[in-house]
Amino acid sequence: MKKLKKISDTKKAVIIVWIIALMALIYYLSYISGGIHSHFSHLMYLPIIISAFFFKIKGGMISALFTALLLGPFMPVTLTLTNNQEIIYWLIRLSMFLIVGLLAGKLLTYSNYLKRKYHLNNK
Repeated sequence: MKKLKKISDTKKAVIIVWIIALMALIYYLSYISGGIHSHFSHLMYLPIIISAFFFKIKGGMISALFTALLLGPFMPVTLTLTNNQEIIYWLIRLSMFLIVGLLAGKLLTYSNYLKRKYHLNNK
């Protein structure tokens, strides 16, 4: 029977650094593209899904919170006007990010459960 491997602490640290770097890159692209109205902000779903893939629900939710903070109060609507976003818009974005993090984490947790169940049944 083939065992499902756990991720070592060193690999976890490397993955976390890469996820944070990806968040920073997407933030920068969104910022230089003119603010939150830029389509680059939608790329923030990638680090959420990647976090959920490696760290399940907890990772997806934590990543969702950080991305919502980056694109919420720290990102203007447009750079030319330097308008801050209204709180309702970044709360809606936070909710969507949390839902994506939760769903991705749940799906990946369930997928791992099915893999373990399959491996146990096919000894």
